Amino acid sequence: MENHERVEREPLEQCGQVATLVECFAWLQRCDECIERLEELCRAKRPRFAVGHRQSVVARIARLEGVKSQWERRFVHIGGGHASGGGHASGNEQSLVWREIDVAFESRILTGAVLNSNYIEPRRFLEDAREIVLGQVRDAVERHGSAKVITAFNGEFATKDKRAIKSINIKNIEIYRYTDLRECDKKEKHINVLYLQDSRNDGVGHFAWIKNLSRLVSSQLSKKEHKKFFCDRCLHYFSTSKKLELHAMDCRKINDCAIRLPSEDDKWLEFDNHRNKERIPIVVYADLECVLQKTESDKEDASYTYQRHKVCSVGYYVRCSYNDALSKYRFSRGNDSVAWFIEELRSLAHRVKDIVSANVPMEALSKQQWETYRVTSCHICEKPFAPDDTRVRDHCHFTGRYRGPAHSNCNLNYKLRCIFRLYFIIYRGMTRTL
Repeated sequence: MENHERVEREPLEQCGQVATLVECFAWLQRCDECIERLEELCRAKRPRFAVGHRQSVVARIARLEGVKSQWERRFVHIGGGHASGGGHASGNEQSLVWREIDVAFESRILTGAVLNSNYIEPRRFLEDAREIVLGQVRDAVERHGSAKVITAFNGEFATKDKRAIKSINIKNIEIYRYTDLRECDKKEKHINVLYLQDSRNDGVGHFAWIKNLSRLVSSQLSKKEHKKFFCDRCLHYFSTSKKLELHAMDCRKINDCAIRLPSEDDKWLEFDNHRNKERIPIVVYADLECVLQKTESDKEDASYTYQRHKVCSVGYYVRCSYNDALSKYRFSRGNDSVAWFIEELRSLAHRVKDIVSANVPMEALSKQQWETYRVTSCHICEKPFAPDDTRVRDHCHFTGRYRGPAHSNCNLNYKLRCIFRLYFIIYRGMTRTL
């Protein structure tokens, strides 16, 4: 391992001294020689390296190729998104380059790396490198029918004056032609990470390891200081590990779906049901009172109803949002209370129909209202008017009150679906007896 580190360290230390094009070509030649030496170490049959050592050598080759690509971009003109070394750049990001590495892994179809030239944010690098890796995997599966994929993330992590190169590997994944490469499944060994965004720069952030998810969020769910067991697929939580195990068996079958996060253009949730901002013109709140009446017992049946609810009074309150004179409260007592209430509702429905049918014209605008009509934004969607927008005056059809300027489409869609609504206070078990 010390020999590997020395082979890699020498060109990395020398690259900081490159200042001219001639020095750059000389350094690129030395870098190619170091990469060839590392590849020869990988291909050597004796001494045989462990898998971890070979992966470490592959990571060093990838780092040297990344630095090499960066210096080539700085000193040498590279066109068409291609870099030397047999790699090809992504169409989206020229700073990402795929490099195939010649390594003597047994039964290995392809070994390659996505080289990072100037990415600092890990999340952005992983998002942009995703399509490159998936493209290589698809090509391999099309050629061979199936493949096992092992993914490793190598990066240099810095904290103040400390720097360390870390590698994160995942277990091999069996992929076939019918496999959905975009699906994300929970593995036997996995870690949860929390993305923290820099408050001073929206484009910068880092990942933090969540060692204990229960400690992180339990206080937000309950005041009881007890451990909670979370499902990593759906984030439901349970009080015992046994309940979580029972849930996991069904969760894998039920929630077999891919999580689709919002895109950059569709990441804000906005209120667009603007017609719901208007109050319902007429609302009725009704309630009834009952007495419990004994029933005759049925000796042939073991279980029977021994009492029933009998309505003794009904009351309702009509609330009009735009005219208090139409608001009123009425009630009735006696055996015919329900029949009386039904007739009252029928009569009220006819009156509401007459009110809705009468379209009151808009009142004349004042001087101040005309000024706001010319300069303000749409009062419905609250967005400013474009030069080519059709501007109209919106008003209440029940009172004629001017509400404000509006887009033509907003005004047409700003209509109430419900004019009359009834809220009835009723308890469970009473619907069968009425």
